[in-house]
Amino acid sequence: MSISTHVLDTMRGSPAAGLAVKLERHEPDGDWKEVGDAVTDADGRVRELTHEELEAGEYRLEFDTRPYFEG
Repeated sequence: MSISTHVLDTMRGSPAAGLAVKLERHEPDGDWKEVGDAVTDADGRVRELTHEELEAGEYRLEFDTRPYFEG
């Protein structure tokens, strides 16, 4: 299983290039553990957030939008 994302900047009508993205897995103890991170490419895509084999479970993506919109 893999997780990817595609981010669009609807204010500009273009892909959101250079946006940092973090992938976290919900652990049995209730904590969230970071399992991958990447930055969107020129097309606003992250094709692979981790090289780790992902197990079935609950995951979340965190988008670091502040630096993107400040830039």
